[in-house]
Amino acid sequence: MIKHMVMWNLQEGKTVEDAKMVKSKLEGLKNEIDFLKEIHVYLNYLTSSDRQIVLECLFETEDDLKAYQVHPKHVAVSNFVKSVTNDRVCIDYQM
Repeated sequence: MIKHMVMWNLQEGKTVEDAKMVKSKLEGLKNEIDFLKEIHVYLNYLTSSDRQIVLECLFETEDDLKAYQVHPKHVAVSNFVKSVTNDRVCIDYQM
């Protein structure tokens, strides 16, 4: 299994509503991409944290992760996420 985790901060001037939209759009991919086994988005506003939004996905194989990255539904959501966030950090690892 492959875990894909991405973390962001909102751009200055963006709101909690923007973060909720990121969560909704990303989690909506579960119904659009059949090889996406799990997807969770966490919104974090604790001052002790370095990031405000965390994405956690699970795939069976690295090929599935690669296919997800170029899937048209993911690309569309990714473009929205990029429009309201910055400071992207990503880690992928095999479980």
